[in-house]
Amino acid sequence: MGIGTANPTEALTVSTKARFGTYYNFDYDQNANNLGWYWNAYFDESAVNYKYISTGAWGGTAARLVGTGSGLRYDQASGGIDPISWNNRLFIDSSGNLGISTTTPAYKLAVVGTGYFSNQLTLGANLNLGANSISMSGGNIGNVGKLTVTSIDPLYEIGGEKYATYVSDTIGYKVESFGKGKLVKSEIRNPKSETNSNVQNPKQTGLEFSASNLEFAEPLYSYIIDFSKVERGSNLWLFWQTISEGQNMEDVSVVLTPEGDEASLWYVLNPASRQIIIRGDKDVVFSYHLVAPRHDAASWPNVSDSQYEGTVLPEK
Repeated sequence: MGIGTANPTEALTVSTKARFGTYYNFDYDQNANNLGWYWNAYFDESAVNYKYISTGAWGGTAARLVGTGSGLRYDQASGGIDPISWNNRLFIDSSGNLGISTTTPAYKLAVVGTGYFSNQLTLGANLNLGANSISMSGGNIGNVGKLTVTSIDPLYEIGGEKYATYVSDTIGYKVESFGKGKLVKSEIRNPKSETNSNVQNPKQTGLEFSASNLEFAEPLYSYIIDFSKVERGSNLWLFWQTISEGQNMEDVSVVLTPEGDEASLWYVLNPASRQIIIRGDKDVVFSYHLVAPRHDAASWPNVSDSQYEGTVLPEK
């Protein structure tokens, strides 16, 4: 029988919409043996129950859009036109929040499960992980203005056991460089002619005093760190490029330690030539530790305006 058509293809073929009670229901089956696709629409005029449009393969995967009073959801299920159990995949609530595998998104995007981004993820504000952690799977974190953390722990696995190697705290934003050198015989005989000097003696740890107050037996020995001649890309070159040394290099600190023998060591800053001249009374091998404020240290004061609580300590 055909309604609205003179060429019915089924026992009942309706070529226009049909009304059943308070709702409209339409079904389309591609072929009579239920092996094709169907299309189903359900519109509830009473606005009491949900409304949906569903499509899928008979006996296969079905999908539907369901409109409710709280939002719009997308469901999937298997088993044909009216599966026993629908599984929610997407939900958009009335405020515009989007939920993936959740019908109660509390944020603009709420995901229950894992996520994957094949390209860059751009954040316009803070990333708040709560009490959870973030794993980069060996990847890098780049282009970060400031990283506020409680501790930094480069992790090593040695012989099947993991070991923590914590990064020490530094007060003030500093740049450091370490190295070794060997003093060689110098043409300078009288240290009293040098100014802006500091002497470091293993017998007087922590003391600094002017070389003009000292008398040394000749000859003297020296080693020069010349920042204008160091190899581009080397540790010393990068140290000089990234520090704020002060007008006369007064913000550069140098710690000297003789190796294998007692010796008196001191250094002279030569800002005009970008040099640190290291002097001593013996031809010893020594190690040096250079420290200076980073080029933008003034932008990172000790008093922080961070919104994070951090570690709370009682004042001593």
